[in-house]
Amino acid sequence: MSMNANKPKPVVVNPNGLDPGGQKEADKVNSVENQEMMKIMRQEIRSLRKTNEEEERLINLYNLEKDKLNNLWVIAKKDLDDNKSELMNKERELKDLDENHIMTKNLYKQKVKHLLFQNQDYHGEMKIKLEQN
Repeated sequence: MSMNANKPKPVVVNPNGLDPGGQKEADKVNSVENQEMMKIMRQEIRSLRKTNEEEERLINLYNLEKDKLNNLWVIAKKDLDDNKSELMNKERELKDLDENHIMTKNLYKQKVKHLLFQNQDYHGEMKIKLEQN
């Protein structure tokens, strides 16, 4: 065995950058038989481009819808937070009003008791004055 058998064959590259085998295949495409194949390939390319454009359109539509949903979600979350805050404020206000009502009621109860005691004292004094006369 010689050492040259194990060496890889050098690849010859045209100055225009094409592989010689690829260039031969490209030259074959120009034949009459391959004209129909070129037509089919062009139709396939048009079909693939159309499919690609439709998919890009759908992706853009999806992204727009996603952005709309995200915006609606942010707005709804803000509304929910605002409503929760408003509810907490109303509950606090209601609790304050309830406490104020209870305090006012107790104050009036004390005033009524005081007036009742004053009335009793007055009636007691009147009885004493009437008995003395």
